[in-house]
Amino acid sequence: MLPFFREEGMLKPTDIIRDKTEMPFSMIVTWQRSILQAVDRLYGLKMVSTFKCGLPCPVYEFKAEKQKLGIVNLPIGAPVAAGFMEEYIIRGVMQFVCIGYAGTLSPSAKGKIIVPTQAYRDEGTSWHYAPHDSPWINVNTAKRLDDILTELDIPHICGRVWSTDAFYRETPSAVKMMKEQNCLCVDMECAANMAVSQMRNVHCYQMMFGADSLEGDSWKRGKLGRGISSDTFATYAQIAVQVALA
Repeated sequence: MLPFFREEGMLKPTDIIRDKTEMPFSMIVTWQRSILQAVDRLYGLKMVSTFKCGLPCPVYEFKAEKQKLGIVNLPIGAPVAAGFMEEYIIRGVMQFVCIGYAGTLSPSAKGKIIVPTQAYRDEGTSWHYAPHDSPWINVNTAKRLDDILTELDIPHICGRVWSTDAFYRETPSAVKMMKEQNCLCVDMECAANMAVSQMRNVHCYQMMFGADSLEGDSWKRGKLGRGISSDTFATYAQIAVQVALA
């Protein structure tokens, strides 16, 4: 791993972004199309931009409580999330509300929104945005998000998570190690989201909900795929909107 260099990259988002459309202050980022569809049903979406990451991703705008919000459904992975944040911060987005699947590592996380307090940096992107003094990155918005969800009476749990970009390499030894570190779940983007947002001085709230499970001796599909109802996705969508408005 290269050392962390406290300097700007040679290639900057402003070098390649020609679309100067100003975006809403707050952007919901999800990796589940069902959440995007739920927001469309509830509020109606208007396409306002396209994020180009090999596969073009439409970026939408909608109004909730007379306030403009944005939403995008990204492909999974930390580099894509980081690239999106970089390109949309320069267009005016100052707050990201991220919500998506995670694999649970603890029975205490089942059926609850998971609010990360620290993320284990088992991916590559965060190491280029934050110093190498710790394998953990603190989630500096966790306390505020905990307060918001408590005020909304949303069942949730706060704790450590494990971010990895190698989902086919979640080996028994790795899972055991992360359980011993009291990680509630495993995801792909949280560590990078925190590193980018903290370097760029914007807010990033991260929420996860359990789908599959690595709690036992083998992987369990759980609700991954078709196991989550449209009503549940609508609930997650409304939670993300309320956090974005808070």
